[in-house]
Amino acid sequence: MIDPGLPAASLAEERARFPTTSTFTVDLTPGFKKEGTTFDRFGIQNMMKSGGAVTMFFDDVVFDGRDEDFAEDPGWAAVGNRRTYEDREVVGAHDFGYSLGTNHAGGKPGEIGGGLWRSGEYGYYADRVGPLNLDQRLEAHGRVKLVTAGPDSDMHIGWFSGATKDKSPDEAGNFVGIQVGGPTRIGHYFVPQFATANGTKGKVDQGPILTPGKYFDWSLVYDPEAGNGNGEMRVTLDTESATLALKPGQKKQGAALDRFGLFTSQAGGQMVKIFLDDLQYTAGPP
Repeated sequence: MIDPGLPAASLAEERARFPTTSTFTVDLTPGFKKEGTTFDRFGIQNMMKSGGAVTMFFDDVVFDGRDEDFAEDPGWAAVGNRRTYEDREVVGAHDFGYSLGTNHAGGKPGEIGGGLWRSGEYGYYADRVGPLNLDQRLEAHGRVKLVTAGPDSDMHIGWFSGATKDKSPDEAGNFVGIQVGGPTRIGHYFVPQFATANGTKGKVDQGPILTPGKYFDWSLVYDPEAGNGNGEMRVTLDTESATLALKPGQKKQGAALDRFGLFTSQAGGQMVKIFLDDLQYTAGPP
Protein backbone atom coordinates (compact mmCIF):
# COMPACT_ATOMS: atom_id res chain seq x y z
CA MET A 1 0.00 0.00 0.00
CA ILE A 2 1.08 3.56 -0.59
CA ASP A 3 2.75 5.05 2.47
CA PRO A 4 1.78 8.70 2.98
CA GLY A 5 4.89 9.10 5.12
CA LEU A 6 7.23 8.70 2.12
CA PRO A 7 9.44 11.65 1.08
CA ALA A 8 7.59 14.01 -1.23
CA ALA A 9 9.63 13.02 -4.31
CA SER A 10 9.10 9.28 -3.70
CA LEU A 11 5.40 9.77 -3.00
CA ALA A 12 4.97 11.76 -6.21
CA GLU A 13 6.73 9.06 -8.26
CA GLU A 14 4.66 6.28 -6.67
CA ARG A 15 1.39 8.08 -7.36
CA ALA A 16 2.52 8.82 -10.94
CA ARG A 17 3.23 5.14 -11.60
CA PHE A 18 0.19 3.77 -9.77
CA PRO A 19 -2.41 6.57 -9.68
CA THR A 20 -5.38 4.36 -8.82
CA THR A 21 -3.73 1.33 -7.19
CA SER A 22 -2.94 0.80 -3.52
CA THR A 23 -3.23 -3.01 -3.36
CA PHE A 24 -1.33 -5.33 -5.68
CA THR A 25 -2.34 -8.86 -6.70
CA VAL A 26 -0.30 -11.34 -8.72
CA ASP A 27 -2.21 -14.01 -10.66
CA LEU A 28 -0.42 -17.34 -10.97
CA THR A 29 -0.05 -18.80 -14.43
CA PRO A 30 -2.05 -21.97 -15.20
CA GLY A 31 -0.37 -25.08 -13.77
CA PHE A 32 1.96 -23.12 -11.52
CA LYS A 33 0.15 -24.16 -8.32
CA LYS A 34 0.29 -27.84 -9.26
CA GLU A 35 4.07 -27.80 -9.12
CA GLY A 36 3.77 -27.35 -5.36
CA THR A 37 6.19 -25.92 -2.80
CA THR A 38 6.96 -26.01 0.94
CA PHE A 39 7.26 -22.92 3.16
CA ASP A 40 8.67 -22.93 6.68
CA ARG A 41 9.78 -19.30 6.97
CA PHE A 42 8.18 -15.86 6.66
CA GLY A 43 10.41 -12.81 6.50
CA ILE A 44 12.92 -10.90 4.38
CA GLN A 45 15.64 -12.21 2.07
CA ASN A 46 18.14 -10.69 -0.35
CA MET A 47 18.47 -11.11 -4.11
CA MET A 48 21.36 -13.34 -5.24
CA LYS A 49 22.56 -10.88 -7.86
CA SER A 50 25.16 -8.11 -7.76
CA GLY A 51 23.84 -4.56 -7.59
CA GLY A 52 23.04 -1.76 -5.20
CA ALA A 53 21.52 -1.71 -1.73
CA VAL A 54 18.03 -0.88 -0.50
CA THR A 55 17.13 0.37 2.98
CA MET A 56 13.64 -0.73 4.02
CA PHE A 57 11.71 -1.23 7.28
CA PHE A 58 8.51 -3.14 8.15
CA ASP A 59 6.18 -2.88 11.15
CA ASP A 60 2.72 -4.02 12.30
CA VAL A 61 2.92 -7.11 10.11
CA VAL A 62 0.01 -9.58 10.06
CA PHE A 63 0.64 -12.98 8.48
CA ASP A 64 -0.99 -16.40 8.75
CA GLY A 65 -3.02 -15.43 11.80
CA ARG A 66 -0.06 -13.82 13.59
CA ASP A 67 0.29 -10.20 14.56
CA GLU A 68 3.79 -8.77 14.99
CA ASP A 69 4.36 -5.15 16.08
CA PHE A 70 8.11 -5.67 16.79
CA ALA A 71 7.96 -3.76 20.06
CA GLU A 72 10.40 -6.44 21.23
CA ASP A 73 12.90 -8.65 19.39
CA PRO A 74 10.74 -11.46 17.97
CA GLY A 75 13.67 -13.89 17.97
CA TRP A 76 13.33 -14.78 14.31
CA ALA A 77 15.92 -17.07 12.70
CA ALA A 78 18.81 -14.98 11.32
CA VAL A 79 21.13 -16.42 8.65
CA GLY A 80 23.76 -14.31 6.86
CA ASN A 81 21.83 -11.09 7.42
CA ARG A 82 24.50 -9.04 9.20
CA ARG A 83 27.77 -9.07 7.32
CA THR A 84 30.65 -6.60 7.28
CA TYR A 85 33.69 -6.45 5.00
CA GLU A 86 36.58 -4.16 4.14
CA ASP A 87 36.38 -2.73 0.64
CA ARG A 88 39.93 -3.06 -0.70
CA GLU A 89 39.21 -1.57 -4.11
CA VAL A 90 38.31 2.03 -3.30
CA VAL A 91 38.87 4.31 -6.32
CA GLY A 92 42.40 5.71 -6.28
CA ALA A 93 43.52 3.57 -3.32
CA HIS A 94 46.38 1.49 -4.75
CA ASP A 95 46.92 -1.98 -3.30
CA PHE A 96 50.05 -3.57 -4.78
CA GLY A 97 53.46 -4.84 -3.73
CA TYR A 98 54.68 -8.20 -2.47
CA SER A 99 51.92 -10.82 -2.36
CA LEU A 100 52.73 -13.73 -0.06
CA GLY A 101 51.09 -17.04 -0.88
CA THR A 102 49.51 -16.17 -4.25
CA ASN A 103 50.69 -17.49 -7.62
CA HIS A 104 48.50 -15.74 -10.20
CA ALA A 105 51.46 -15.48 -12.58
CA GLY A 106 51.94 -19.24 -12.61
CA GLY A 107 55.08 -19.63 -10.53
CA LYS A 108 55.59 -20.84 -6.97
CA PRO A 109 53.54 -19.05 -4.26
CA GLY A 110 54.88 -15.55 -3.69
CA GLU A 111 54.90 -12.82 -6.35
CA ILE A 112 54.55 -9.06 -6.80
CA GLY A 113 51.61 -7.07 -8.08
CA GLY A 114 48.07 -6.14 -7.14
CA GLY A 115 45.73 -3.29 -7.97
CA LEU A 116 47.15 -0.13 -9.57
CA TRP A 117 44.69 2.71 -10.26
CA ARG A 118 45.03 5.23 -13.06
CA SER A 119 44.03 7.89 -10.58
CA GLY A 120 45.01 9.05 -7.11
CA GLU A 121 48.54 9.80 -6.00
CA TYR A 122 51.57 8.40 -7.82
CA GLY A 123 52.95 5.21 -6.30
CA TYR A 124 55.53 2.53 -7.06
CA TYR A 125 56.94 -0.77 -5.78
CA ALA A 126 60.50 -1.37 -6.96
CA ASP A 127 63.97 -2.71 -6.28
CA ARG A 128 66.91 -0.33 -5.89
CA VAL A 129 69.25 -0.79 -8.85
CA GLY A 130 72.07 0.93 -10.72
CA PRO A 131 72.48 3.69 -11.26
CA LEU A 132 71.88 2.82 -14.91
CA ASN A 133 71.51 4.94 -18.05
CA LEU A 134 70.76 4.83 -21.78
CA ASP A 135 74.34 3.90 -22.69
CA GLN A 136 73.97 0.47 -21.06
CA ARG A 137 72.19 -2.66 -22.27
CA LEU A 138 69.13 -3.41 -20.16
CA GLU A 139 67.33 -6.75 -20.05
CA ALA A 140 64.40 -8.15 -18.08
CA HIS A 141 62.13 -11.15 -18.34
CA GLY A 142 59.65 -13.16 -16.29
CA ARG A 143 56.02 -14.22 -16.09
CA VAL A 144 52.95 -11.98 -16.02
CA LYS A 145 49.21 -12.34 -15.59
CA LEU A 146 46.60 -9.62 -16.01
CA VAL A 147 43.87 -10.71 -13.58
CA THR A 148 41.41 -7.97 -14.43
CA ALA A 149 41.39 -4.41 -15.77
CA GLY A 150 38.72 -1.79 -16.27
CA PRO A 151 38.29 0.65 -19.17
CA ASP A 152 40.77 3.54 -19.26
CA SER A 153 43.35 1.81 -17.08
CA ASP A 154 47.09 1.26 -17.37
CA MET A 155 50.36 0.80 -15.46
CA HIS A 156 54.09 0.51 -16.11
CA ILE A 157 56.92 -1.98 -15.59
CA GLY A 158 60.62 -1.24 -15.93
CA TRP A 159 63.55 0.95 -14.90
CA PHE A 160 62.91 4.46 -13.67
CA SER A 161 64.10 7.18 -11.29
CA GLY A 162 63.20 7.05 -7.61
CA ALA A 163 63.71 10.81 -7.38
CA THR A 164 60.29 11.45 -8.91
CA LYS A 165 57.83 11.96 -6.05
CA ASP A 166 54.59 13.44 -7.36
CA LYS A 167 54.48 12.60 -11.06
CA SER A 168 54.81 9.25 -12.80
CA PRO A 169 58.14 8.72 -14.68
CA ASP A 170 56.41 8.07 -18.01
CA GLU A 171 55.40 11.76 -17.83
CA ALA A 172 58.21 13.28 -15.75
CA GLY A 173 61.05 11.46 -17.52
CA ASN A 174 63.73 8.85 -16.73
CA PHE A 175 61.91 5.66 -17.71
CA VAL A 176 62.71 2.61 -19.85
CA GLY A 177 60.15 -0.17 -19.77
CA ILE A 178 56.70 -1.42 -20.65
CA GLN A 179 53.29 0.18 -20.69
CA VAL A 180 50.27 -2.02 -20.02
CA GLY A 181 47.34 -0.04 -21.39
CA GLY A 182 44.56 0.64 -23.91
CA PRO A 183 42.82 1.89 -25.97
CA THR A 184 39.74 0.39 -24.32
CA ARG A 185 38.38 -0.97 -27.61
CA ILE A 186 41.49 -3.19 -27.87
CA GLY A 187 42.08 -4.16 -24.25
CA HIS A 188 45.61 -3.83 -22.86
CA TYR A 189 48.70 -3.72 -25.03
CA PHE A 190 52.06 -4.85 -23.60
CA VAL A 191 54.41 -2.47 -25.40
CA PRO A 192 57.80 -0.71 -25.03
CA GLN A 193 57.90 2.87 -23.79
CA PHE A 194 60.58 5.32 -22.69
CA ALA A 195 60.98 8.87 -21.41
CA THR A 196 64.39 10.58 -21.37
CA ALA A 197 65.76 12.86 -18.67
CA ASN A 198 64.53 15.81 -20.77
CA GLY A 199 61.00 14.40 -20.85
CA THR A 200 61.11 13.28 -24.50
CA LYS A 201 58.73 10.34 -24.82
CA GLY A 202 58.47 7.35 -27.13
CA LYS A 203 55.99 4.47 -27.43
CA VAL A 204 54.68 2.20 -30.18
CA ASP A 205 50.99 2.47 -31.05
CA GLN A 206 50.23 -1.25 -30.96
CA GLY A 207 51.74 -4.60 -30.08
CA PRO A 208 51.09 -7.81 -28.15
CA ILE A 209 47.81 -7.89 -26.22
CA LEU A 210 47.80 -9.00 -22.58
CA THR A 211 44.68 -11.16 -22.37
CA PRO A 212 43.07 -11.15 -18.87
CA GLY A 213 43.05 -14.45 -17.03
CA LYS A 214 46.05 -15.95 -18.85
CA TYR A 215 49.69 -15.92 -17.80
CA PHE A 216 52.47 -15.16 -20.29
CA ASP A 217 56.24 -15.32 -20.52
CA TRP A 218 57.66 -11.91 -21.40
CA SER A 219 60.96 -10.19 -22.05
CA LEU A 220 62.29 -6.67 -22.57
CA VAL A 221 65.62 -5.75 -24.14
CA TYR A 222 67.04 -2.25 -24.56
CA ASP A 223 70.09 -2.34 -26.85
CA PRO A 224 71.94 1.01 -27.02
CA GLU A 225 73.93 -0.14 -30.09
CA ALA A 226 70.94 -1.22 -32.20
CA GLY A 227 69.15 1.06 -34.64
CA ASN A 228 72.37 2.41 -36.17
CA GLY A 229 73.63 3.27 -32.70
CA ASN A 230 70.54 5.29 -31.73
CA GLY A 231 69.21 2.59 -29.39
CA GLU A 232 66.28 0.24 -29.69
CA MET A 233 63.76 -1.46 -27.37
CA ARG A 234 62.09 -4.81 -28.01
CA VAL A 235 59.26 -6.32 -25.94
CA THR A 236 58.15 -9.93 -26.41
CA LEU A 237 54.99 -11.49 -24.97
CA ASP A 238 55.06 -15.24 -25.59
CA THR A 239 55.56 -15.36 -29.40
CA GLU A 240 54.58 -11.77 -30.28
CA SER A 241 56.92 -8.80 -30.23
CA ALA A 242 56.98 -5.02 -30.63
CA THR A 243 60.05 -2.90 -31.40
CA LEU A 244 60.61 0.76 -30.59
CA ALA A 245 63.58 2.53 -32.21
CA LEU A 246 64.92 5.68 -30.58
CA LYS A 247 65.35 8.64 -32.90
CA PRO A 248 68.73 10.27 -33.48
CA GLY A 249 69.74 12.39 -30.50
CA GLN A 250 67.28 10.89 -28.01
CA LYS A 251 69.82 8.53 -26.43
CA LYS A 252 72.12 11.51 -25.77
CA GLN A 253 69.40 13.11 -23.62
CA GLY A 254 70.09 10.31 -21.14
CA ALA A 255 68.04 8.83 -18.30
CA ALA A 256 68.82 8.36 -14.61
CA LEU A 257 67.57 4.90 -13.66
CA ASP A 258 67.89 3.63 -10.09
CA ARG A 259 64.70 1.59 -9.62
CA PHE A 260 63.18 -1.48 -11.29
CA GLY A 261 59.56 -2.40 -10.63
CA LEU A 262 55.97 -1.25 -11.05
CA PHE A 263 54.43 2.22 -10.97
CA THR A 264 51.06 3.85 -11.50
CA SER A 265 49.65 6.37 -13.97
CA GLN A 266 47.72 9.52 -13.08
CA ALA A 267 45.67 10.31 -16.17
CA GLY A 268 42.40 9.41 -14.44
CA GLY A 269 40.63 6.10 -14.91
CA GLN A 270 40.15 2.59 -13.60
CA MET A 271 42.27 -0.15 -12.04
CA VAL A 272 44.67 -2.74 -13.44
CA LYS A 273 45.14 -5.86 -11.32
CA ILE A 274 48.34 -7.54 -12.47
CA PHE A 275 50.96 -9.92 -11.04
CA LEU A 276 54.60 -10.71 -11.96
CA ASP A 277 56.83 -13.61 -10.95
CA ASP A 278 60.17 -15.28 -11.74
CA LEU A 279 61.78 -11.93 -12.58
CA GLN A 280 65.31 -11.46 -13.84
CA TYR A 281 66.51 -7.93 -14.67
CA THR A 282 69.60 -5.79 -15.09
CA ALA A 283 70.42 -4.41 -11.66
CA GLY A 284 73.85 -2.83 -12.17
CA PRO A 285 76.34 -1.72 -14.81
CA PRO A 286 78.28 -4.43 -16.68
